[in-house]
Amino acid sequence: MQPVGVDEPGLLLVRGPNIMQGYLNKPEKTADVLRDGWYNTGDIARLDEDGFLKITDRLSRFSKIGGEMVPHIKVEDLLQELAGASEQTFVVTAIPDEKKGERLIVLHTLAEPQLEACLEKLGKSDLPVLWRPRPDQFVRIEKLPYLGTGKLDLRKARELALEMGAACAPRIVALSAWRWKASHDTSPKHGPTARNPPAPRCDCNRSGPVVLDAVPPRRADCS
Repeated sequence: MQPVGVDEPGLLLVRGPNIMQGYLNKPEKTADVLRDGWYNTGDIARLDEDGFLKITDRLSRFSKIGGEMVPHIKVEDLLQELAGASEQTFVVTAIPDEKKGERLIVLHTLAEPQLEACLEKLGKSDLPVLWRPRPDQFVRIEKLPYLGTGKLDLRKARELALEMGAACAPRIVALSAWRWKASHDTSPKHGPTARNPPAPRCDCNRSGPVVLDAVPPRRADCS
């Protein structure tokens, strides 16, 4: 690990006589947080020119997606702002992804019309594309999980995301370039035939999970 410059974010390490020597009978856990006398706090912090330290985030609230670290809190804050929410309405977490390492899942309590408006604003925002959750990564729940202390229960949020992420993921069928090519005659003279009925709808420009059947797809609502 290399020191970072002034006002640059970095992982906060501390050491001194008041730092613990390790976890009792847990050498592996101790090795995870203690190295050469330095204790890894798991906090992301900045040191300004006057020597004041400001904790800005938690390392656990980042996801490594396609090799880039994506901050959950910045995504949450923007969503809160776009939705005009005065109370906590979103919690961002992540689940494993085979291609990019991790995939963001956004648990929320918004009604459908409000979410639609928020997603429209999100698409026009300056949030990096890699940080921007797709519409099918939003999962509605009745209420966000909280600890007895009043803080968000991030562990429970991830468990919910793991449970619902699979159930609410798009049902994908192997199609060339995600497009149906009609095999039936749709001319006014003949029209669709019994042998070649209308092809199932595949609308991949809609927000929400793609459902390949004869009715328009709808976004997942796992509440």
